[in-house]
Amino acid sequence: MRLDIYLNYGGNWEEAFRFYEQHLNGKITGLVRHGEQPHAGAPADWKDKVLHARIEIGTTVVMGADIPQS
Repeated sequence: MRLDIYLNYGGNWEEAFRFYEQHLNGKITGLVRHGEQPHAGAPADWKDKVLHARIEIGTTVVMGADIPQS
């Protein structure tokens, strides 16, 4: 059985995953920002925050996103 992990961040996804990439020898394999989505669903100041991203650390896949608090 394979287990993939999905983490939600409050606006610091990129900082955290760049840290994982550097210190855990990970590789970010996908990244889409809120501003790239076809409809505006997030606050305007979140356009550069991460809508969805994926990093591989060894054989483990970790995915995540910045999720604005309501």
